[in-house]
Amino acid sequence: MRKKTGCLVTMFAVMAVLITSGAVPGVGTQRAEAVAPPVFDLDFAVRACPDFVQVMPVFETTTPLSYTAVFTVTVSGNTAAGPMRQFFKNYRGYDVLKVPNQWNNLEPMSTLLVSGIDWDAIGANPRLEVSWEYGLGLNPATTAGPAIADIALTRPSNTPLSRGSGTVADPFLVGNAAELSAMGCYAGESTHFRLDSDINLTGTGPFVPLGCCERNGPHVFIGSINGAGHTITGMRTGGPGLSYMGFVSVSSRGLLVDRLRFVDAEVRGLEYVGVVAGYVTYGVAFRRITIENSEVTAQIRVGLVIGQGNESQQIVQSRFAGTVNGRALEYTGNPGDAGALAEHGGEVENLGGIAGFFKEGSIIDVDVAIDVNVPTGNAPRRVGGLIGNADSQVHLRRVNGSIDLDITALETGTSSSSSAGLLGADGLHQGSVLSDSTIALEMVVRAPSTSADVRFRQIGAIGFGQDGAMHNVRLTGSLTVDARLATGAVTIERVGGLFGFTGSSCGNDPVLSSIAVDMDVVIYGDATDVGVLAGEVKCTGGMLDIVVDGSVFISGSAARVGGLLGTQMTDNNPPQVSNVMDAVIYRGAGVTVG
Repeated sequence: MRKKTGCLVTMFAVMAVLITSGAVPGVGTQRAEAVAPPVFDLDFAVRACPDFVQVMPVFETTTPLSYTAVFTVTVSGNTAAGPMRQFFKNYRGYDVLKVPNQWNNLEPMSTLLVSGIDWDAIGANPRLEVSWEYGLGLNPATTAGPAIADIALTRPSNTPLSRGSGTVADPFLVGNAAELSAMGCYAGESTHFRLDSDINLTGTGPFVPLGCCERNGPHVFIGSINGAGHTITGMRTGGPGLSYMGFVSVSSRGLLVDRLRFVDAEVRGLEYVGVVAGYVTYGVAFRRITIENSEVTAQIRVGLVIGQGNESQQIVQSRFAGTVNGRALEYTGNPGDAGALAEHGGEVENLGGIAGFFKEGSIIDVDVAIDVNVPTGNAPRRVGGLIGNADSQVHLRRVNGSIDLDITALETGTSSSSSAGLLGADGLHQGSVLSDSTIALEMVVRAPSTSADVRFRQIGAIGFGQDGAMHNVRLTGSLTVDARLATGAVTIERVGGLFGFTGSSCGNDPVLSSIAVDMDVVIYGDATDVGVLAGEVKCTGGMLDIVVDGSVFISGSAARVGGLLGTQMTDNNPPQVSNVMDAVIYRGAGVTVG
């Protein structure tokens, strides 16, 4: 591999910008040709490379009104690259960066990239310039804003990654914050790196993710990163409206990250967000990764490790401890624009302790201590303590530790996609397997203070189970459903310590063997179809050697409730049906109602 010359000199050129103005009109004000500019704080983190300049705008607003701002980013004197225009949307303090003219289909965007840089033509004093225009609503007439940023850049040289050549045999050596950021200049090339020192990023400003900006674009990050057992401390990256956020932004076609430790990381975003990577696909492996005392906050496809892993990825021999927070959009702008959120419904979706979305991959020999929180929402979809959406052919083996899952919502389980548990969405589905694992689960699903109707269904360690398998698994802890703050109609049904509901028809129920369940199920409200093992089972032909302990407590009235099962149903295919009691030893404390 050729040794790339002219790499990054300075890790960041960061400039804090505070734009203030007079009062902005209140919610519901109609669009005007000229309006007062919004009030927000805006920081820029910049990576200057030989071929491009990558810019991460970190912005938050105190303006409670929906508006659009269009940023135009240029590198002075660079006629080849031209301006990069990005839309900036605000929803009650939740700021969203999107592809130009693509808001309606909600295409997420990562950092801004100005490519085709000719540093010789720019001269000795390059500058990054940002101008903008703004207006109320989603598709407004816009007004030019005041000057927003004029940042001096340092022309890149070949000094930051001069140690090594980037090959497998001679990887680039990385030992400080500047060199860590310089790795991003090799996006799009299969390049190899090795840390030779711990790196402390505390107080250095936002870290610009490695790679940019689209999942199939020319600047995805590929190659290998050997952490050699070293630690990256205090990585802070992303912002409330940025997507593809993490240490690595986007990777495909092969990436190996090995023996790397993250401590005190904080990652924020909108979509595709995780500490190690936002989005990975096709042959990506994370081995011997440690995450400690770290936090991730986003809305869609978000996990402590990765936001989305899509086909043939592996996470092995790793330890993860931290918090994942779901944060949903809430529209409070012009009423006529509210339909623009219809595609996402303003809800948390595909959020999990390890990964938000995970398809056709393996998670093996992993220890976890993860808190997953969805503090507000109407009907969050695909929320899981381990994986939000285990789409198909997901194999989890020797996954041990503790999961705290806390969801506040008006509705769960009205479809399989809105079920919640260790594995959200369809749970064990299409060949997925959980085996040889011991997990302590503390799960709470609660209603907010509301007069709206509340409907909680299909709640359990596996909310909805079909087609998959569990072998040699021990589950302990408690599951609480709390509707005490709801004053409207409340429905609670299909709640179980292990399964809320299993098998949409006989023949596709999960296969279970050597399972120990010791769960206390606590429900504050009236409930139907509740049990320690399952709330409702369709068929149980696949159960063998099941031991169930624990109890059920229901504060209100109850129907079809048992210490073991709420309801066992069958269809017209008796050869595939066996009684649960033939396969299960129940020694729990029974049921308390009222």
